[in-house]
Amino acid sequence: MEDGDVATVVGLLTENAAWSMPPDSTWYRDEALEVFFREWPLRRRWQHTPTSVNGQPAVLCSLWDERDGVFAAHALDVLTLEGPLIAEVTAFLSLPVFQRLGLSLALD
Repeated sequence: MEDGDVATVVGLLTENAAWSMPPDSTWYRDEALEVFFREWPLRRRWQHTPTSVNGQPAVLCSLWDERDGVFAAHALDVLTLEGPLIAEVTAFLSLPVFQRLGLSLALD
């Protein structure tokens, strides 16, 4: 994702992978997921930090903040795996979630 490579990201997903962002009711699957990648997240500058939440693999996703010149926490992506592929991503976009988990909110 840091390279903005849609094909590579899609290649890491199962055939019926889903991406949701609670509490937002919008979720993406199939072709809509690829369009979502192209139109929003893969057009931005990101830094990703592997972590885990309740025993599940997760990634802290920090977005480049032009104004402050730092990467700032934007999402915590909790992954559901099927073998080596990602079957589902639940992206939490809430600063209190990061703080409760003790995750750093800004990276140089």
